[in-house]
Order: sequence, then structure tokens, then C-alpha cells
Amino acid sequence: MDKEIKNKNRSRSLLSGKRKAVIKILRMKDYDADKVIPKLEKKQRSGKRLKRKELLPVLLTSLMDGSMIQETRMQRNFEILQKSRAM
Repeated sequence: MDKEIKNKNRSRSLLSGKRKAVIKILRMKDYDADKVIPKLEKKQRSGKRLKRKELLPVLLTSLMDGSMIQETRMQRNFEILQKSRAM
């Protein structure tokens, strides 16, 4: 039988027999899309390639806090992804 263990450090573990899966929980409202997007755009303009772990927040900016309009976020995210693919 599967059971769930809650930890204080915002991660959860699922136990199923001998296997244990650790799941990290991210609260996207703690991040600000108005800071994340320009930071990544600046790095790309400098000619540096974005790492995989830096691209994940790009996909999740629609869930983040910020004053930028959703349509603008999506457009800028698409441009960041297109440029990273071309590099």
C-alpha cells in the first residue's frame, strides 16, 4: 500500500514497497516573472547559453507573480525559447 510522508522542508516522499520517490514542491507565486524574464533575456544577449534548469522557470512564468500581462509574458517566453534553441 502506498503512503505519503510530509516533510517540513516542502518536499514529499511517496513510498511504494521498497521504492521511494522524493518530490520537491515549488510555490510559483513566490517567484516574480517581472524579474525572471529580463534576467534570462540579459544572459542571452550577452551570448551565454541558458542551462536546462534555467529554462524551467520560463515555462512556468504564467503561474508566477508579477505585473506583466500574461500575453506579454508568453510572447517573451517564446522568444527566449526560440533563441535558446538556435544557440
